[in-house]
Amino acid sequence: MLQQQIHKMDELINNYEEISQMKLQEDIKVAILLNLCPEKVTNSFDLDGKTRDYKALRDDLIQWVQVRRERESGDLDK
Repeated sequence: MLQQQIHKMDELINNYEEISQMKLQEDIKVAILLNLCPEKVTNSFDLDGKTRDYKALRDDLIQWVQVRRERESGDLDK
C-alpha cells in the first residue's frame, strides 16, 4: 500500500512540474513523502532533522517496504 502511495505521489509531482513548468522544492517533496508514512516507518530512518534528497528517501522507503514484505513472506529465512 505504501509503495503504491509513493508511486502515486511521484505521478502527481511529475504532473504538477510538467503543468506548472516549475520544480517542487525538495524539502516540500520530502515532507509530503514522510507524511504518507506510518510513524513506525519514519522511526526506522535516521532523519534527525536532516534534509534528505527526495529520490534517495523514496528509494530507501520502497526498499524498506520490499524487505519487510519478503520477511513477512519468509523469503529472507530461506
